[in-house]
Amino acid sequence: MGRKIRVLLADDHTILREATAELLDHQPDMEVVGQVGTGEETLELVAALHPDIVVMDIAMPQIDGLEATKRILTEFPETRVLVLSAHEDAEHVISLLKAGATGYLNKTVSLNELLEAIRSTNQGVSILPPSVASVVVQYLSGIEQGPQKEDITERDK
Repeated sequence: MGRKIRVLLADDHTILREATAELLDHQPDMEVVGQVGTGEETLELVAALHPDIVVMDIAMPQIDGLEATKRILTEFPETRVLVLSAHEDAEHVISLLKAGATGYLNKTVSLNELLEAIRSTNQGVSILPPSVASVVVQYLSGIEQGPQKEDITERDK
């Protein structure tokens, strides 16, 4: 086997970060090189450790995930960012993808989905689960959701 994928975990929820690190460290092809809880710490460790991938939350103290992603990819373009967030709204998804994030996952993903996403991201493959991809497609097509069938009144018919 070749070199391990060097992963930095950036999330302000300690239990989630530690549990994810424990699971990733059991993978023969992955190594968690650091864990941080703020955007500022993320930038410091990316500079010091040069991870292959940063698994990034959006909502973090000091510097949020969006700003941290922009700075990382400006200063360290060889580092890839995989967003792992509870947010799937168009504003967050599109902003992070425009900032250069390679992929975007919701925190409801399974361990196997996360592992596959990390491996794919490491190869430069963009990861967008169907729910996130539909947000992107709607944004790109300029289609806004019209009224739902139950919202249409008799007068509207």
